[in-house]
Amino acid sequence: MIDLEPKTTQAKIRQHRSLRAFGVIIFIFLILIIFIELMKDGTVNWRFVFLALMCIAADYRYKQELKSIQQSKVEEPR
Repeated sequence: MIDLEPKTTQAKIRQHRSLRAFGVIIFIFLILIIFIELMKDGTVNWRFVFLALMCIAADYRYKQELKSIQQSKVEEPR
């Protein structure tokens, strides 16, 4: 079961990795929809382009948070 607020650093890293994977899957799905719409109608639906850009932005944010979590994990005493 997924914790909403993970307690350990390892759980936080796992949660961020799963969120990044989900974001990449959604991004690929949106690019596929944009391509199908372009081939079918010859026009681009800008809502899907906007959603794809939001997925990229969220993925970048998760990547930065994951780096900071991993750096804080290294600094923790064992």
